[in-house]
Amino acid sequence: MTIRTIWISLLALVLCLQSAGAQPIPPGGVPVSAPPTQANMENAPRNLVTNPHTSVTLGDLNGWIWSRDPGKQSVWRKLIPGMLPQWAPDGEHFFYFLDLGFDGYRSEVWSALPNGENRMRRSNGDLWIDRTPIFSPDSRRLAWYYLTSEGSGAFDEIVVIDFSFPNQPAQVVYERNDSGIDPVSLRWNNPATLGVRINGTWNVIDATVSVGSQKP
Repeated sequence: MTIRTIWISLLALVLCLQSAGAQPIPPGGVPVSAPPTQANMENAPRNLVTNPHTSVTLGDLNGWIWSRDPGKQSVWRKLIPGMLPQWAPDGEHFFYFLDLGFDGYRSEVWSALPNGENRMRRSNGDLWIDRTPIFSPDSRRLAWYYLTSEGSGAFDEIVVIDFSFPNQPAQVVYERNDSGIDPVSLRWNNPATLGVRINGTWNVIDATVSVGSQKP
């Protein structure tokens, strides 16, 4: 076999690998690994939220916050440990929950810049959380739905944390035990009140006081 024949055979092999979608092989002989994308990740991030000003998307997967820039060719980047991220209305930072790691969904509220830096603990205690929270229009309050365990009474709760009072823990502003709350419908009407559909009917909830005076 001549040298020219060998080169032709190698060229044909390279073209065949490229057409099959194989990764290019650099001079060192080790295939180049592409960053994980939503298409080739075993499980794509979930609980996605998009920055209202830059369109950067955040999500969580396996105890980590992931970030993706806008554009069809963008890739997911592992950012920082955490779950259930939510952008502040100004888009300049995001809040997320950091699992305490010893009891289910008990977590602390933290905030960070879009690149994951300048992380700050924002809650004065651990919280129960299993759904992405929503910000009030003035960025002062964060609200979310939570279903307690059977041992705790199986209550549907709306919980609010007010960042204007750093030493005040999150408080339950609405509670019932008939599973009538539609958690997907939860929204802010204004900086002080929430709206939520309960048994098919819209209800207004005062987000500034605890649950005592708000049961129907």
